[in-house]
Amino acid sequence: MIRLRIAINYKPFIMFSRTSAQKWQIGLSLGLVFILILGTNRLDNKHFESIQQNINSIYQDRLVAKAFLYEISENIHDIEKLDSAGFAAFSFAQTDSLMSAFGSTNLTMSENEEFKRLQRNYDRLKKINPGEKEALNKRTNAMLENLRTLNAIQLKEGRRKHLQAEDLLDRNSFLSYLELGVLFFIALGVQVLIFYKPKES
Repeated sequence: MIRLRIAINYKPFIMFSRTSAQKWQIGLSLGLVFILILGTNRLDNKHFESIQQNINSIYQDRLVAKAFLYEISENIHDIEKLDSAGFAAFSFAQTDSLMSAFGSTNLTMSENEEFKRLQRNYDRLKKINPGEKEALNKRTNAMLENLRTLNAIQLKEGRRKHLQAEDLLDRNSFLSYLELGVLFFIALGVQVLIFYKPKES
């Protein structure tokens, strides 16, 4: 009987025979991955906070403010239709409240200037004598023009905020793809360092 003797030349698994330099390279690569993930996470949070601020601003300072302007405009149209007795008995309390509410929103510089003009015309309107129909019409027309200008600014600023939010979302999406690409190449480099077997001299 012929016996076959099989000699097994055992070598430790290459993964556990890394050199010190390779270990440092692997550790550095993993450290870069951690720093990249931490940095992009903080950047993502900052972008989402900015997006949330823009959304809140669109609602509070544009949509709600536009509703105030609409109500003020309706009140001015009602005043236009009043006769002398009706104007004398008219209560400005609701319009005062709406003007105050609009003034408390976050106004841009151009909005603030136009709102001051609206406020001056409104103050003059309340001082008109009931019988001065021509003066009343002149003042209500001036106020309605102020309101049209403010509405135009609302649309412009709302669009600007919307575009800002879209730009932040696009940048956030780009950074996410960039992060994935960098992580892929780092992971590939780590795999090469782990499984690459240097030539024996």
